[in-house]
Amino acid sequence: MAVIPEEETGEVNTSGPRVEFDGDTLTCADLVYKLTVTNTTEDPVTFRIEINEKQNADKPINIHWPRTGLAGKLIGNESTVVGMLCKIEPSATQGAEAGLTEISKLNFSLKVKRIGGPRVEPSVPVPEENN
Repeated sequence: MAVIPEEETGEVNTSGPRVEFDGDTLTCADLVYKLTVTNTTEDPVTFRIEINEKQNADKPINIHWPRTGLAGKLIGNESTVVGMLCKIEPSATQGAEAGLTEISKLNFSLKVKRIGGPRVEPSVPVPEENN
């Protein structure tokens, strides 16, 4: 990757130095995962997402994820992106030859509580591991 200083290009750049990529082009089917939370009730809620590595993960997980989880608040009928999980090293393999996707190597737990009320169960069940 090469950074070209603004004075060499003669352009006005309001977002910092221009970056040109001069490496190999890679194709990756699961480079980034977007996590979205939707409150389907009328009430404001708080939520907490815990993310842990599955015990049966066959190799180290090639993805960055927040080890302390994610938390936030949503008003009634609101939807928001709470995070992006990015691969550490892109891989060109996909489908059956790639094995498990990186996201399937993680367990997700969603806890929701009405603000000023009791805990409520998520409207979309969190997948459980098959025994």
